[in-house]
Amino acid sequence: MTRKLDTSHKLLCSNYSFFIFSISQGISNLGDAFQFIAITTLLVNISGNGLSAGFAIISTPICSLFLSPFAGSLGDRLNEKYVLIFLDVFRGLVAILFVLSEEIWSIYCLMLLLSSIEILYNPSRKKLMSCLLKNNEFMIGNSIISGISGLTFVIGPLLAGFIINFLGIKTIFYINSLTFFMSALLIIFIKTNKKYIFLKAKGKKTKEKIYEGIITGFTYFNNTPRIKFLVFMGTALALGTASVNMTFYSFAFDFLKVSSKSWGIMMSVFYGARLIAMSLSILFSRQINRRITTSIYICFLSVAIIWFCYGNVSNLILIVVLQFLEGTALGLFEILLNSQLQIVSQEDYMARVISINDIINNFGKLFGSFYTYIFIQILSSQSIFILNSMLILVYIIYLFVSTNLSLTKNR
Repeated sequence: MTRKLDTSHKLLCSNYSFFIFSISQGISNLGDAFQFIAITTLLVNISGNGLSAGFAIISTPICSLFLSPFAGSLGDRLNEKYVLIFLDVFRGLVAILFVLSEEIWSIYCLMLLLSSIEILYNPSRKKLMSCLLKNNEFMIGNSIISGISGLTFVIGPLLAGFIINFLGIKTIFYINSLTFFMSALLIIFIKTNKKYIFLKAKGKKTKEKIYEGIITGFTYFNNTPRIKFLVFMGTALALGTASVNMTFYSFAFDFLKVSSKSWGIMMSVFYGARLIAMSLSILFSRQINRRITTSIYICFLSVAIIWFCYGNVSNLILIVVLQFLEGTALGLFEILLNSQLQIVSQEDYMARVISINDIINNFGKLFGSFYTYIFIQILSSQSIFILNSMLILVYIIYLFVSTNLSLTKNR
């Protein structure tokens, strides 16, 4: 096991650009962790209820529907390194504006803007990562990034809780802005084989127009069954996760009556579980690669069981334990999904595949948020947790039956 963990250490030591990329993402994620706690606390303080803080779950899907098609097409046309530098600087400027916001509508507008930037950021981030790694390094690379994210979300919410208590919420937003600027600075030093801002697709004499790039991206997606399987499976989980997360705000603040400090600890446990997911994916990489689809199903089923337990537990300590298990299962699922999408997708379509994944996933998140908003008026928070658990179990049964039927027909 020690030898397998050494593999990730060797990757960081031997690949200078990936090492710099990992640090930049770690610093950026630390700022995100601060911002997450600060915005949640700010909205709860202004509105007086936890449900208003769930707007972040809706804002990203809304932006994705409009921007993801262009994000993928631009990501495959432009040098991803320069895209990330520009967007990090832009995010840093937007983060400062939270300091001036004292109305809910202005906070929501800034959240929408940050969500829009994140939608543009994600395809280029995944594409840059795929350029820095070989196919057999994708799982380890994604594990490292996930682990770093988990570590920052262990440290970030805890620090944020103390900083808010002693220095105030505004300090958090200044720190968050600084982390984005530092991330942009580090990305400048990443070395790639692409020198120009505008890229030319391989084997094409003329550059596609943006709308043509969007169409060819969806055609490629539709003609690649493995990518469709991965994306739709991720969407089913995204739908349930959006509903559970939206409900959890109300469950935590209105039912459990947690403080901002306790909320920070809970989020540290949840996101910190990514470190465990990272370790599991590295230690058992050989076994996982042999049974990659089975491993994805196990993560899927584990999340459904945990959500069912949320619906039957009211003890804060037990809920924190369940959060740790949920964070581990979701983190491992994310590592497997991202690795498989990067392996299966052709380089010229990488950003568009990621953007299509974002679009379809966010349709699921919007639907999950929509039915949660309806059901939370008539059902308890815990009933909604159980409902989402049942939906995931039904989808697993559907996949199992449809897969067996297709195998029978092929025979």
